[in-house]
Amino acid sequence: MAKDRTLNSRWIDLRLWAGRPLAGGGPLWATLCGLIVSGGLRLNAGLALTAGFVLFLAGPAWGAVWQAVAMADWFTPFSAREPAAPAPWITLLPYTGPGSPAGRLAERLGQARVWWRERLWPDHGSAVVELVVALPLSLGLAWIVGRPAVVLTVAVWALSTLAALVDRGAGTPPTELQAIVEGGLPWLMGHVALGEPTWASVISATAFTVSYAAALALAAGRRQSLAWLNGGQAGALVVLVVTGHPLAAAFGTLLLLPQLTLQAYLHRDSDGQWYLRRAQPFAMLIMIVSALTL
Repeated sequence: MAKDRTLNSRWIDLRLWAGRPLAGGGPLWATLCGLIVSGGLRLNAGLALTAGFVLFLAGPAWGAVWQAVAMADWFTPFSAREPAAPAPWITLLPYTGPGSPAGRLAERLGQARVWWRERLWPDHGSAVVELVVALPLSLGLAWIVGRPAVVLTVAVWALSTLAALVDRGAGTPPTELQAIVEGGLPWLMGHVALGEPTWASVISATAFTVSYAAALALAAGRRQSLAWLNGGQAGALVVLVVTGHPLAAAFGTLLLLPQLTLQAYLHRDSDGQWYLRRAQPFAMLIMIVSALTL
Protein backbone atom coordinates (compact mmCIF):
# COMPACT_ATOMS: atom_id res chain seq x y z
CA MET A 1 0.00 0.00 0.00
CA ALA A 2 2.81 2.42 0.91
CA LYS A 3 4.56 1.56 -2.34
CA ASP A 4 1.40 2.35 -4.32
CA ARG A 5 1.09 5.71 -2.60
CA THR A 6 4.72 6.48 -3.41
CA LEU A 7 4.23 5.59 -7.07
CA ASN A 8 1.06 7.66 -7.25
CA SER A 9 2.85 10.59 -5.65
CA ARG A 10 5.72 10.38 -8.14
CA TRP A 11 3.24 10.15 -11.03
CA ILE A 12 1.47 13.28 -9.80
CA ASP A 13 4.81 15.07 -9.48
CA LEU A 14 5.70 14.00 -13.02
CA ARG A 15 2.42 15.33 -14.40
CA LEU A 16 2.90 18.63 -12.59
CA TRP A 17 6.45 18.88 -13.95
CA ALA A 18 5.30 18.14 -17.50
CA GLY A 19 2.51 20.69 -17.25
CA ARG A 20 4.74 23.49 -15.97
CA PRO A 21 5.23 26.25 -18.58
CA LEU A 22 8.60 26.11 -20.35
CA ALA A 23 9.45 22.81 -18.65
CA GLY A 24 8.94 20.07 -21.18
CA GLY A 25 9.76 21.99 -24.37
CA GLY A 26 12.22 24.50 -22.96
CA PRO A 27 15.47 22.48 -23.25
CA LEU A 28 14.52 21.00 -26.62
CA TRP A 29 13.57 24.42 -28.00
CA ALA A 30 16.80 25.98 -26.72
CA THR A 31 18.81 23.14 -28.26
CA LEU A 32 17.03 23.58 -31.57
CA CYS A 33 17.83 27.30 -31.50
CA GLY A 34 21.48 26.46 -30.84
CA LEU A 35 21.54 24.05 -33.78
CA ILE A 36 20.03 26.73 -36.02
CA VAL A 37 22.34 29.54 -34.91
CA SER A 38 25.36 27.31 -35.57
CA GLY A 39 24.62 27.46 -39.28
CA GLY A 40 25.51 23.80 -39.64
CA LEU A 41 22.07 22.29 -40.22
CA ARG A 42 21.91 20.71 -43.65
CA LEU A 43 19.80 18.10 -45.42
CA ASN A 44 22.25 15.36 -44.60
CA ALA A 45 21.64 12.00 -42.96
CA GLY A 46 24.75 12.24 -40.81
CA LEU A 47 23.92 15.73 -39.58
CA ALA A 48 20.34 14.69 -38.92
CA LEU A 49 21.57 11.79 -36.77
CA THR A 50 23.94 14.09 -34.87
CA ALA A 51 21.14 16.60 -34.32
CA GLY A 52 18.94 13.80 -33.00
CA PHE A 53 21.60 12.72 -30.50
CA VAL A 54 22.11 16.34 -29.43
CA LEU A 55 18.38 16.93 -28.90
CA PHE A 56 18.03 13.76 -26.86
CA LEU A 57 21.14 14.53 -24.82
CA ALA A 58 20.28 18.13 -23.93
CA GLY A 59 16.60 17.33 -23.45
CA PRO A 60 15.62 14.00 -21.85
CA ALA A 61 19.13 12.88 -20.81
CA TRP A 62 20.16 16.09 -19.04
CA GLY A 63 16.64 16.39 -17.68
CA ALA A 64 16.97 12.92 -16.14
CA VAL A 65 20.27 13.94 -14.53
CA TRP A 66 18.67 17.07 -13.06
CA GLN A 67 15.69 15.08 -11.81
CA ALA A 68 17.85 12.36 -10.27
CA VAL A 69 20.41 14.65 -8.63
CA ALA A 70 18.88 18.06 -7.95
CA MET A 71 15.25 17.11 -7.34
CA ALA A 72 15.82 14.02 -5.19
CA ASP A 73 16.14 14.21 -1.40
CA TRP A 74 19.63 12.82 -0.84
CA PHE A 75 20.11 14.62 2.48
CA THR A 76 17.63 12.57 4.48
CA PRO A 77 19.35 9.17 4.12
CA PHE A 78 22.89 10.60 4.26
CA SER A 79 22.41 13.02 7.15
CA ALA A 80 21.26 10.58 9.86
CA ARG A 81 22.98 11.46 13.10
CA GLU A 82 23.18 7.89 14.34
CA PRO A 83 24.71 5.14 12.19
CA ALA A 84 22.64 2.16 11.26
CA ALA A 85 22.64 -0.70 13.74
CA PRO A 86 25.57 -3.04 13.13
CA ALA A 87 24.88 -6.29 11.39
CA PRO A 88 27.09 -9.33 10.80
CA TRP A 89 28.78 -9.57 7.42
CA ILE A 90 30.50 -12.72 6.24
CA THR A 91 31.29 -13.75 9.78
CA LEU A 92 32.45 -17.16 8.64
CA LEU A 93 35.68 -15.71 7.25
CA PRO A 94 38.79 -16.13 9.46
CA TYR A 95 40.38 -13.31 11.43
CA THR A 96 37.09 -11.44 11.91
CA GLY A 97 37.11 -11.41 15.67
CA PRO A 98 35.93 -8.35 17.61
CA GLY A 99 38.46 -5.53 17.46
CA SER A 100 40.51 -7.00 14.62
CA PRO A 101 40.90 -5.04 11.35
CA ALA A 102 38.81 -7.63 9.53
CA GLY A 103 36.23 -7.51 12.30
CA ARG A 104 35.94 -3.73 12.09
CA LEU A 105 35.62 -3.96 8.32
CA ALA A 106 32.90 -6.59 8.66
CA GLU A 107 31.04 -4.33 11.10
CA ARG A 108 31.22 -1.36 8.72
CA LEU A 109 29.98 -3.50 5.83
CA GLY A 110 27.15 -4.76 7.99
CA GLN A 111 26.12 -1.21 8.89
CA ALA A 112 26.23 -0.24 5.24
CA ARG A 113 23.97 -3.17 4.36
CA VAL A 114 21.44 -2.24 7.04
CA TRP A 115 21.56 1.44 5.99
CA TRP A 116 20.92 0.49 2.36
CA ARG A 117 18.11 -1.92 3.22
CA GLU A 118 16.31 0.16 5.84
CA ARG A 119 17.02 3.82 5.05
CA LEU A 120 18.08 4.35 1.46
CA TRP A 121 16.31 1.79 -0.72
CA PRO A 122 12.73 1.89 0.72
CA ASP A 123 12.25 5.65 0.22
CA HIS A 124 14.89 6.52 -2.36
CA GLY A 125 15.25 3.38 -4.44
CA SER A 126 13.67 4.94 -7.52
CA ALA A 127 16.02 7.93 -7.26
CA VAL A 128 18.99 5.55 -7.05
CA VAL A 129 17.81 3.77 -10.21
CA GLU A 130 17.34 7.11 -11.99
CA LEU A 131 20.84 8.15 -10.97
CA VAL A 132 22.44 4.88 -12.07
CA VAL A 133 20.72 5.14 -15.46
CA ALA A 134 20.96 8.90 -16.07
CA LEU A 135 24.67 9.46 -15.43
CA PRO A 136 26.14 6.80 -17.76
CA LEU A 137 23.43 7.41 -20.38
CA SER A 138 24.19 11.13 -20.57
CA LEU A 139 27.95 10.53 -20.64
CA GLY A 140 27.61 7.86 -23.35
CA LEU A 141 25.54 10.14 -25.57
CA ALA A 142 27.97 13.01 -24.99
CA TRP A 143 30.89 10.77 -25.95
CA ILE A 144 29.15 10.00 -29.24
CA VAL A 145 28.52 13.69 -29.99
CA GLY A 146 32.04 14.85 -29.17
CA ARG A 147 34.38 16.38 -26.60
CA PRO A 148 32.45 19.68 -26.16
CA ALA A 149 29.35 17.65 -25.34
CA VAL A 150 31.30 15.73 -22.68
CA VAL A 151 32.46 19.00 -21.10
CA LEU A 152 28.93 20.42 -21.05
CA THR A 153 27.52 17.18 -19.65
CA VAL A 154 30.03 17.25 -16.80
CA ALA A 155 28.95 20.86 -16.22
CA VAL A 156 25.34 19.67 -15.96
CA TRP A 157 26.41 17.07 -13.38
CA ALA A 158 28.26 19.75 -11.40
CA LEU A 159 25.39 22.25 -11.50
CA SER A 160 22.88 19.56 -10.52
CA THR A 161 25.06 18.57 -7.56
CA LEU A 162 25.46 22.21 -6.54
CA ALA A 163 21.67 22.66 -6.72
CA ALA A 164 21.19 19.61 -4.48
CA LEU A 165 23.69 20.96 -1.96
CA VAL A 166 22.05 24.38 -1.89
CA ASP A 167 18.52 22.98 -1.74
CA ARG A 168 19.36 20.31 0.87
CA GLY A 169 16.59 17.98 -0.26
CA ALA A 170 13.73 20.50 -0.09
CA GLY A 171 12.65 19.83 -3.68
CA THR A 172 13.01 23.49 -4.75
CA PRO A 173 16.48 23.90 -6.29
CA PRO A 174 17.59 27.42 -7.30
CA THR A 175 15.80 28.62 -10.42
CA GLU A 176 19.03 30.20 -11.67
CA LEU A 177 20.83 26.85 -11.80
CA GLN A 178 17.79 25.15 -13.30
CA ALA A 179 17.60 27.80 -16.03
CA ILE A 180 21.27 27.26 -16.91
CA VAL A 181 20.75 23.48 -17.16
CA GLU A 182 17.47 23.69 -19.08
CA GLY A 183 18.06 26.84 -21.14
CA GLY A 184 21.60 28.17 -21.48
CA LEU A 185 23.60 24.95 -21.76
CA PRO A 186 21.18 23.31 -24.25
CA TRP A 187 21.54 26.37 -26.53
CA LEU A 188 25.34 26.11 -26.31
CA MET A 189 25.13 22.34 -26.79
CA GLY A 190 23.27 22.79 -30.07
CA HIS A 191 25.75 25.39 -31.28
CA VAL A 192 29.02 23.63 -30.41
CA ALA A 193 27.74 20.35 -31.85
CA LEU A 194 27.67 21.77 -35.38
CA GLY A 195 29.88 24.85 -35.27
CA GLU A 196 32.16 27.18 -33.36
CA PRO A 197 30.35 29.35 -30.78
CA THR A 198 30.27 33.11 -31.36
CA TRP A 199 30.01 35.93 -28.87
CA ALA A 200 26.58 36.87 -30.21
CA SER A 201 25.30 33.34 -29.66
CA VAL A 202 26.76 33.14 -26.14
CA ILE A 203 25.26 36.49 -25.12
CA SER A 204 21.89 35.55 -26.60
CA ALA A 205 21.95 32.25 -24.72
CA THR A 206 22.76 34.15 -21.52
CA ALA A 207 19.92 36.62 -22.12
CA PHE A 208 17.36 33.88 -22.70
CA THR A 209 18.68 32.01 -19.65
CA VAL A 210 17.91 35.09 -17.56
CA SER A 211 14.36 35.13 -18.97
CA TYR A 212 13.99 31.40 -18.35
CA ALA A 213 15.04 31.77 -14.72
CA ALA A 214 12.60 34.65 -14.32
CA ALA A 215 9.80 32.53 -15.80
CA LEU A 216 10.53 29.74 -13.33
CA ALA A 217 10.53 32.24 -10.48
CA LEU A 218 7.27 33.74 -11.71
CA ALA A 219 5.71 30.28 -11.82
CA ALA A 220 6.70 29.96 -8.16
CA GLY A 221 4.85 33.18 -7.34
CA ARG A 222 7.70 35.71 -7.37
CA ARG A 223 6.24 38.56 -9.43
CA GLN A 224 9.31 40.77 -8.98
CA SER A 225 10.98 38.55 -11.59
CA LEU A 226 8.94 40.22 -14.36
CA ALA A 227 11.65 42.83 -14.83
CA TRP A 228 14.24 40.08 -15.46
CA LEU A 229 11.81 38.25 -17.76
CA ASN A 230 11.44 41.33 -19.95
CA GLY A 231 15.05 42.40 -19.59
CA GLY A 232 16.45 39.08 -20.79
CA GLN A 233 14.42 39.14 -23.97
CA ALA A 234 15.23 42.82 -24.52
CA GLY A 235 18.92 41.98 -24.16
CA ALA A 236 18.62 39.38 -26.92
CA LEU A 237 16.98 41.99 -29.15
CA VAL A 238 19.84 44.40 -28.44
CA VAL A 239 22.24 41.73 -29.69
CA LEU A 240 20.33 41.68 -32.99
CA VAL A 241 20.66 45.46 -33.31
CA VAL A 242 24.38 45.41 -32.50
CA THR A 243 25.01 42.65 -35.06
CA GLY A 244 23.28 44.69 -37.77
CA HIS A 245 19.79 43.19 -37.89
CA PRO A 246 17.40 46.01 -36.94
CA LEU A 247 14.44 44.57 -38.84
CA ALA A 248 14.65 41.30 -36.93
CA ALA A 249 14.97 43.28 -33.71
CA ALA A 250 11.86 45.28 -34.62
CA PHE A 251 9.92 42.08 -35.30
CA GLY A 252 11.10 40.70 -31.96
CA THR A 253 9.90 43.89 -30.28
CA LEU A 254 6.46 43.31 -31.75
CA LEU A 255 6.52 39.85 -30.15
CA LEU A 256 7.49 41.41 -26.81
CA LEU A 257 4.61 43.89 -26.80
CA PRO A 258 1.85 41.27 -26.29
CA GLN A 259 3.76 39.98 -23.27
CA LEU A 260 3.88 43.47 -21.78
CA THR A 261 0.16 43.83 -22.42
CA LEU A 262 -0.63 40.54 -20.71
CA GLN A 263 1.35 41.59 -17.66
CA ALA A 264 -1.30 44.20 -16.89
CA TYR A 265 -3.67 41.31 -16.12
CA LEU A 266 -1.19 39.28 -14.07
CA HIS A 267 -3.08 40.05 -10.86
CA ARG A 268 -5.74 37.56 -11.95
CA ASP A 269 -3.42 34.66 -11.18
CA SER A 270 -1.44 34.58 -7.96
CA ASP A 271 1.25 32.13 -9.19
CA GLY A 272 1.84 33.50 -12.69
CA GLN A 273 0.72 30.34 -14.49
CA TRP A 274 -2.06 32.19 -16.27
CA TYR A 275 0.42 34.65 -17.73
CA LEU A 276 3.10 32.12 -18.63
CA ARG A 277 0.71 29.89 -20.57
CA ARG A 278 -0.18 32.84 -22.80
CA ALA A 279 3.21 34.54 -23.02
CA GLN A 280 5.31 31.43 -23.65
CA PRO A 281 4.62 31.22 -27.44
CA PHE A 282 5.78 34.81 -27.92
CA ALA A 283 8.98 34.19 -25.94
CA MET A 284 9.71 31.05 -27.95
CA LEU A 285 9.18 32.95 -31.19
CA ILE A 286 11.67 35.61 -30.10
CA MET A 287 14.21 32.83 -29.47
CA ILE A 288 13.72 31.28 -32.90
CA VAL A 289 13.83 34.70 -34.61
CA SER A 290 17.15 35.41 -32.89
CA ALA A 291 18.54 32.02 -33.88
CA LEU A 292 17.47 32.31 -37.51
CA THR A 293 18.83 35.84 -37.76
CA LEU A 294 22.20 35.20 -36.14
